Amino acid sequence: MIRKKIVCALLPLFLCSNASFLDKTETYNHPVSSVFSSSKAEAVDEIVDEISKIKKMTLEEKIGQMFMAHLPAKAWNDDAVLRNFVSDIGGVMYFGDELKGKTKEEIASMSKKMQNYSKYPLFISADIEGGAVNRIRHLYKLPSAKSYGKKYDDAKDKKAFLQDFRADASKLAAVLHELGINMNFAPVLDLECGGTFEDYGRCYSKEPEIVAKLAGEWIEQLQQEGILTIGKHFPGHGNADKDSHDGIACITKSIDYINSHDLVPFRKAIEKNISGIMIGYLKTPYDTDNLAPFSKKTIDVLRKQLGYEGLIVSDDLYMPCVRERNHAEMATEAIKAGIDIILEIKANKISSIKDRIKKAVENKEIDEKRIDESVYRILKAKKQIDKPKPAGAERAWKPNAQAKDL
Repeated sequence: MIRKKIVCALLPLFLCSNASFLDKTETYNHPVSSVFSSSKAEAVDEIVDEISKIKKMTLEEKIGQMFMAHLPAKAWNDDAVLRNFVSDIGGVMYFGDELKGKTKEEIASMSKKMQNYSKYPLFISADIEGGAVNRIRHLYKLPSAKSYGKKYDDAKDKKAFLQDFRADASKLAAVLHELGINMNFAPVLDLECGGTFEDYGRCYSKEPEIVAKLAGEWIEQLQQEGILTIGKHFPGHGNADKDSHDGIACITKSIDYINSHDLVPFRKAIEKNISGIMIGYLKTPYDTDNLAPFSKKTIDVLRKQLGYEGLIVSDDLYMPCVRERNHAEMATEAIKAGIDIILEIKANKISSIKDRIKKAVENKEIDEKRIDESVYRILKAKKQIDKPKPAGAERAWKPNAQAKDL
């Protein structure tokens, strides 16, 4: 308890310090024995260690930790490309097109290589919601959120259903560990209110309490087994006037309505210590001038009103509604607003986006302590990513009993 109080006292002093005095001559180099080893988690065991590491990182390294990038196709067959790619980033996102046709052994090998080539532990992530949104669908079937929600609603024995539901989450955790994937962009915390999300079965229910219950159970089970979970899309896409894949989506409901409905699952996720929350490309009544990822007012709802202390992640820079914008400017504005991780940066854009953010820091457009705050959260999350894989991982690859209900 005394140590915790000391750390809490030191953290504000560090974050408010002048970055120019930081010692940047040493770096943290994690062990390369195995993507599944727990040694990296032990290496960042205490908060003071994270503070020490941040002080030793260059500005470029700190900015890179905030990038979740798209693995370039050439990296699968060219180690030089792969080494260069992972040297600049904090995380990688697998997409369906690049995984299609790859065996579980090939994916696991790539994940291990990336961890071994990286100076710092990597977030290795994918979208595995279930149903239509499942980047490893060719290897492992998982029911949609909608099918789970309907079964829960219909179940006479809710306790028995939840036991089976958590067993499915446990199987998925085992599969992800086998593949070297340590972060899953799920569950969807939005309410089912029609539109494309409902068509794809991405939401558990239209009832906030059902979404909160199932999402909370799923989050808790995966995180108990060492998989980081990212809930989406804050502050709730369900009541938006369109799918943000199709254009700028606006939430027309009142703030009181959002607080009493859409935010219910997010509160539950925060109660379950969810690793991260994705901000959707939404215009909200919290800030009618700016899309949520670029809105400090909207992010303050998450940080101050809901008391969330974990990772905040932007939605994909390549979403159709923002694809044509300048990505370097988007990333800069997102960081200003309070985003910790910029999602899905193409390999050929890493350098230009990093340069723009670095320039913003040097010009005092962004205070370096704003970067340090995000890197602190990132390193804190990374100490959890290499827990040993659960027992029975091979059994998890057997077809899911409910997988026919996609």
